[in-house]
Amino acid sequence: YQRRVHGDLGLKMAREIIEETRRGKDQLQAIILITDGKPRQGDHTYLGEALQQVTLCQKAKIAVGVVGIGKKADKKLAKKIASPPSLAWTAASYSALPNVALKFSKKCLKPPKKKKKK
Repeated sequence: YQRRVHGDLGLKMAREIIEETRRGKDQLQAIILITDGKPRQGDHTYLGEALQQVTLCQKAKIAVGVVGIGKKADKKLAKKIASPPSLAWTAASYSALPNVALKFSKKCLKPPKKKKKK
């Protein structure tokens, strides 16, 4: 028996919660998806649905970070799901998550670049 965890449903639930509780337009919104690596055989449908959720997150201005855990983690897939792709990481084990969280917060919490006045 293999238990399946569906990232698409997790993304959907997180996006809906953020949209329901959002307080301000300028407030940073982000989701971190943690996965154990590559999709299993037959998971291609769920990947398509996860990418649809990422598109909805993009429209709602919600950043999506992806962390692949373990030696089998697929960095290309993590970059495909992450939005923007620079929010994709892999880590050797779950014990590395604090370091990844620090990297994520540094990337996400940068103040927006000010537009130059002409």
